[in-house]
Amino acid sequence: MQENVNVYNEEAFKSYFSQTDLLKTISKDYDYLRWEGVTNRSTQKGVTNRSTQIQHHLTPTTNARKYPRSFNVFLFYYLNFLLEKNPATMYDLGCGSNPFKPYIPYLIGIDPDLSQKNVDIIDQVDQTFIDSHQNHFESVFSVCALHFHPFTELRKVVDDFISMVKIGGRGFIALNVVRMFEREAIKKNINPIDHPFLKDLYIGIRVPKQEVIEEAENLTKKLLSGLNCDILVFDVDYSKGFVNAFAGNIRIVFERNE
Repeated sequence: MQENVNVYNEEAFKSYFSQTDLLKTISKDYDYLRWEGVTNRSTQKGVTNRSTQIQHHLTPTTNARKYPRSFNVFLFYYLNFLLEKNPATMYDLGCGSNPFKPYIPYLIGIDPDLSQKNVDIIDQVDQTFIDSHQNHFESVFSVCALHFHPFTELRKVVDDFISMVKIGGRGFIALNVVRMFEREAIKKNINPIDHPFLKDLYIGIRVPKQEVIEEAENLTKKLLSGLNCDILVFDVDYSKGFVNAFAGNIRIVFERNE
């Protein structure tokens, strides 16, 4: 079973990254900086302590907009493992609005959404794309864009992503496990509320029982053991609940080996 490696530490990363010029630049563009990817919610049914979450995990900047925007600055903890190799080009698969582009000039964003004005390449990361991009990328990441598959296909999703990285190249993938549980239920032709890992979530309990969390985490780690790469970060944490819209709750940084 694959154990966690170099998991994100909010306090340590915040202490380091707060001193960088990059953070100063990002701060000019956003109203809030989000430092944590796992949403910390109350364990009481139907209750979400959003004020505490904002105070603890979001840093307000001096900007003032009618519609405040936040930036997932903590993702640079993972991206720095890619950036430290000084790649000539970096790709974001499923980039959406391509939010990292202003801070990584050599970043190329790929997304199928024609309505996104900042996308560099319009394309769908499907099996055809994967097959035609074997050993292709020197540096690539994908945040919550490739998890629209049943949970039983988790290993294939990660293996396919790794296969697109050149030998010696690095990648970062983040997945939201809830989306995969939901698609597993659909594949089995059952209501998602009847999925064993989703029952509590669908009745308003954001953090399931400890035994449910442990079972899901252990199953995830077993599925992802023995990956064909050198693991730099393996960060699987369901302890605060399965829902994580910000950056997934399965996060892996790796270097492709022989």
